[in-house]
Amino acid sequence: MKNIGGAIELFRVTDFDGIAARAMAARLGKRGLRLAAAAACTAVLALGGGWWAWSAHSPTLQKPSVAVLPFADLGGDAAARRLADGITQDVVIDLARFRDLDVIAHTANPTDIKASGDRPVDYVLQGSIQRQGDRVRVSARLADAKSETNVWSERWDRPMQDVFAVQTELAEQVASQLGGYGRIAEADQAAARRKQPSSLTAYDLYMLGVEAKHRMTPGGRAEAVQLLNRAIGLDPTLARAWTALSWAHSMSAAADDPDPDKARSAALEAARRAVELDPADAEGYAALAVALGTRGDLAAAEPTFDNALRLNRNHPGVLAAYATWASSFGRAEDGADAADRLVRLDPGYPAWAADSIAFAYLMVGRYEDALHALSRVPEGVRSREHLIAEAVALAALGRDNAAKDAVDHAMAQFPDISAEALVARPMFAESDRQRAVEALAAVGFPTCARIADLDRIGTSARLRQCDAERTALAGEKS
Repeated sequence: MKNIGGAIELFRVTDFDGIAARAMAARLGKRGLRLAAAAACTAVLALGGGWWAWSAHSPTLQKPSVAVLPFADLGGDAAARRLADGITQDVVIDLARFRDLDVIAHTANPTDIKASGDRPVDYVLQGSIQRQGDRVRVSARLADAKSETNVWSERWDRPMQDVFAVQTELAEQVASQLGGYGRIAEADQAAARRKQPSSLTAYDLYMLGVEAKHRMTPGGRAEAVQLLNRAIGLDPTLARAWTALSWAHSMSAAADDPDPDKARSAALEAARRAVELDPADAEGYAALAVALGTRGDLAAAEPTFDNALRLNRNHPGVLAAYATWASSFGRAEDGADAADRLVRLDPGYPAWAADSIAFAYLMVGRYEDALHALSRVPEGVRSREHLIAEAVALAALGRDNAAKDAVDHAMAQFPDISAEALVARPMFAESDRQRAVEALAAVGFPTCARIADLDRIGTSARLRQCDAERTALAGEKS
C-alpha cells in the first residue's frame, strides 16, 4: 500500500449510519475518524480500485484518472501543514464519490508521475496552502498529465477561525469543480470533439452525448439520444451512458417529445439499468428518482433521491434534480437548501442547472434569487417553465408591467401554456396545485388548456373547473 510508512488499523465500513460508524467515532474522535477513513480510502484508491473492488459487479474502466498530489505548505506553520494534509485527504475522498473519475492518491510530483512506470494518469491535481495571520490562502491547479497544460485553477482566501470548516468547504469546492459535469468532463468533451468519427470510443460518445444534452434544445436532446445509444451499443456496461440516456429521455418527455409516455418509459428503463450496473453512483439514483417521479410514483422517487444524496451530496446533477423535486415531497425548504449548496460549490453554475435552482427558490418565495438564476439561461433555450417562473416572480415582487410583458412574451413563444397543463405534471404535489393555478391566473396566464392540448394531460389531472367549462361550451355549440 502506497503512502503508508508503518502499520495502521484499517476499517471496512459497511453501514456508515449505523453501529460501526458510531463505534469508530467514539473510539477515534472527530479528527481521528477523519484521518483513519482518509488513510483507508487512500490505500484502497492507490491500488486503483476503491470500495467497488468488493462488489460482484465490474463497471467499465473507461474513465478519466486524476492523481491528487499532497497540497504543499508554503508557510512552514504547523497548523497550515495539518490543514494541507487534511485538505489533500478530503479531496481524495470527495472526488472518489464521483463514479466517472478514477482517483489516485499520489506522493510524487507531476514529472515523476509522467516518468514512472505506473498506470497512465490523465490529470494531475496539485495545490498549496499559505497562512497569513488569521487568514489562509489555498490554491489548486488541474493540469493535463500528458501535455502539462493548465485545465483549471482557482484560489480561495478564507478566515482560519474553524480549521475543520475551512478544510471541509475547500475540499468540497475542489471536488465539485472537477467532478460530475465539471472541468474534467469539459476537457474530455473537447478531446472527443477533436477525434475522427471513426475513432470514437464508447466513452467519447458518452461525453459528446452529455454535451449535446446540455445544449437544452430539441435538436440537442435528439442528438444526445442517438450518441448515447451508440455508446451503449459499443459498451453495454457503461453505466454513466445509461444514466445520461435516462436524463435525455426525461427532458424530452417534459419538453417536446411527441410521445411523452414512451419517453418516460425509456427514461425509467435506462435509469434502472444504470443503477443495476453501478449501484454506488449517485447520479444514477437521481436519474431514477426523476424517472419515477415523472411517472407519478412520488412514494418511490423520494427515498431514491435520499439514496442519491447519501452517496454524493456534492454532485451538481443530483443537487439540481433534487432542487426541482423536493417540493413535491413537501420538502420545499430542502430543495432551496440543495440549490444554495449547488450555488456555493459552483458560483458559476451551468445554464442547465439554472431553471432547477430558480424553481426551488420560487417554491419558498425567494423571488429575487429566482430571477437571478433565470437570468443565467440564454434567451434561445428558455423553456415554458422558465418563462412562467419569470413572470410569476416579477408579479410577486410587484413589478406588474414587467410581469405583463413576460406573460405576453411567454404566450407568443408557447401558445399552449396554461395552468391546467402545468399542474398536471407529477412534480406538483396536491397541496401546491391550487396555489400554482391561482398564481398563474393572477399573473395573466390562461387557466384551462386548449382542446388540442388535452391529449398530453391525463384525465385524472385535469382541473374540474376546466372540465365544467368545456362541457358547458360543448353544450352551447350543440
